[in-house]
Amino acid sequence: MGTLGLIAFALLAWRFLPSHSSAAILTIAGLAWLAISVLAWLIRKVIKKSNAARRRKVT
Repeated sequence: MGTLGLIAFALLAWRFLPSHSSAAILTIAGLAWLAISVLAWLIRKVIKKSNAARRRKVT
C-alpha cells in the first residue's frame, strides 16, 4: 500500500522538481504519497470486510 504512494511520490518528484519549487513539489508529492497509501489501505479494508461477510453467509 505504501509502495503505491511511494511510486506516486517518485513520479511527481521526477516530473516536476526540475521546473518548480522544491519545497512545493516535495510537499505535494508527500501529500500524494499519504493520500494514495491511505486510499489503498481503505480499499483493502473494505475488500477484506466484504470477503469475511461473504464467507459467513456461505457457511
